[in-house]
Amino acid sequence: MVTVNDVTQMMFRWAPPELAMDWDNVGLLVGRGDREVHRVLVALDVSSDVAAEAAETGTDLIVSHHPVMNIRWHAQQMQTLREDTRLGGLLTELVKRDISAICMHTNLDAAEGGVNDCLACTLGLQDTKPLNEEKIGRIGTLSCEKPLEQFLSDVVKLLSCNGLRYRDGGRPVHRVAVGGGACGEYIPQAIAQGCDTFVTSDLRYNDFLDTQGLNLIDAGHFPTEDVVCQEIVRRYYAALCDRKQNQNGDETVYKLELLMQQAHVDPSIRPVVAAAAQVAAVSAEESKTPVIFAAISYPETVELTGMDYVTGTSDALDTNLIMDMMLAQNPDVS
Repeated sequence: MVTVNDVTQMMFRWAPPELAMDWDNVGLLVGRGDREVHRVLVALDVSSDVAAEAAETGTDLIVSHHPVMNIRWHAQQMQTLREDTRLGGLLTELVKRDISAICMHTNLDAAEGGVNDCLACTLGLQDTKPLNEEKIGRIGTLSCEKPLEQFLSDVVKLLSCNGLRYRDGGRPVHRVAVGGGACGEYIPQAIAQGCDTFVTSDLRYNDFLDTQGLNLIDAGHFPTEDVVCQEIVRRYYAALCDRKQNQNGDETVYKLELLMQQAHVDPSIRPVVAAAAQVAAVSAEESKTPVIFAAISYPETVELTGMDYVTGTSDALDTNLIMDMMLAQNPDVS
């Protein structure tokens, strides 16, 4: 049996709560820790659409990056629990449906292998190190120097951006800083550490106006952080299999079925597919041990060509990575 508390502790081993900013709200924010988990949905945000999807699919637990509630953002709304407000209605729906929510925010930003490492890896950065003392952001180098226009094209394709904003700092791209989400406050650190380019999101007008000698790229909040969802899925698989192996010994066998809603598999999906291949074993017909079934759906990808996307629109929040995990216990297993 896997409980909500088990999943919370698995996430905290990866992204310890002490890494979170003092204003942040992380961990189990909604639901019961002792509840048994059969289905998990992974998303960047616990939105009303995500909650509705969880209810429709019989999901027990949502694991998200952004907190479903945080006093820094929701001070007024958290004074009441009313169904006629956005937050109150969302929380009421989660409680009514008995859906738990685990949220890992700035601790997952800072964690090794977390948001910023995933972002750096996706963009092809090597020899990465933290951007600042809080370990928010990363600095790394490309395998070779490239023109800014080429790197902009790479960013859009690799992050599946609907568009981006940028300022040409007059330098080719080689030493790059990244900050998933809103990290404009770290522009001085990127400059001080000799970066020629900074990829982040939610930059202000004055950030573009005042910054000199640094290529600034605002790739959108969602694209720069959604990259971590695949890593959450991968680590959840690994932790679950480790747990089963510890409980059942070396003879435990698993079958992992990946059902793609799209025939097209783009490069951003391949790490999950590779991880699944490592976990998968012989078929269920040959096994008398617990079987793991999973169905993963991916947002539709759009091929973007040329440079027209540079002035595109902001990213959409409805392209969530969804993980539908069902643990089927074989009745022959004692």
